[in-house]
Amino acid sequence: MPFDRAPTRRASRRAFLGQALRLSAGLGAAPLLAACGSGSQPTSAAPRAAAPAPTSAPAAATATTAAAARREVVFATSAGGSAMGLITAVVQRHGFDEKHGLRLDLKPFDPADAEKAVVIGSVEVGFFVPISWAKVNLEDQSVAFLLPLYTNHGSLLVRSDSPYQSVEDLRGKKIATLGQISGLYTSMQVLMRKMGLDWEHDFELVSGPAPAVIAALERGDVEAGLPFEPNVSMLLASGKYREVMNPNQTWIQMTGSPLFMVGLAAKQSWIDQNRDVARAVKATILDATTYLRERPEVFEEERELLGIRSDAELALVKQRMGKIYMPEQDPAMVRSIEEIVDQAVALGIVDEKPRRELFASV
Repeated sequence: MPFDRAPTRRASRRAFLGQALRLSAGLGAAPLLAACGSGSQPTSAAPRAAAPAPTSAPAAATATTAAAARREVVFATSAGGSAMGLITAVVQRHGFDEKHGLRLDLKPFDPADAEKAVVIGSVEVGFFVPISWAKVNLEDQSVAFLLPLYTNHGSLLVRSDSPYQSVEDLRGKKIATLGQISGLYTSMQVLMRKMGLDWEHDFELVSGPAPAVIAALERGDVEAGLPFEPNVSMLLASGKYREVMNPNQTWIQMTGSPLFMVGLAAKQSWIDQNRDVARAVKATILDATTYLRERPEVFEEERELLGIRSDAELALVKQRMGKIYMPEQDPAMVRSIEEIVDQAVALGIVDEKPRRELFASV
């Protein structure tokens, strides 16, 4: 798939998000694949385990009543073996939503469209990046985070035989990246500024969807690429590539906190009207992210979803991907996210810092 040259001037997200408010509720009718590499497979969420056959008519009636009592929540996820798609696959495989009296009605979206769907109300809960959160709140569309989901899980890769040893060595070189609306792109804008660099001016960026980033790297069309997990692990496992910068580790070294990239979010008005449901959704997703952090065997369970093709890939995915899922926010994490927004204001990506709390209290 072709790449777009990154513009020489920073593009505002105001028009993009403003347009979202005018879209119809049918936005999610044609979701895009959010994450696929050369080995990823677009698959549906993991099937729920079949319930045992009822032993009596009263037992069957009780099960039917319990199922009917579950609150259905329209929920934006990502398709295929993405970080978000893995969360909801784990929810369904282990029945974490049912445990909390819910049934998630999963709608797979491209990340940018997932944000739009939350704003226009075609889903009840979805996922957001902090710069989008700031933008929509400045547009009088109050969106709040319910829970952190995962850190930046991209990695700046070069070919193993390339001469580049650091991000500074890549000044003026072509780098393949996701588009401007993505969390990876905006994270790099903020991180590079904190390092005294300019993501859009110091590098020759070519942007495209995830498969194009990998293809450009493999063809040698660019000197470096910024893919994300599990694709990073798969590329490293091949032995053909090496990491010159891990954005999350770099941010931790500079700030002491992880580089927050994506959080669970909903409109504040929905949270206010559905506080018990919002609390149950938060608990459901927290169960899944805790499972992902604490149970490395989950990556074996979801091997097919993630497109893992070898034991070497599996070993790296276990080592790297489980670390991206975050616990509940603490004051240090909130300060780190606020710094992301502050840096975005300084860069002109966001007009000003919204005067509201990042996380809703449920």
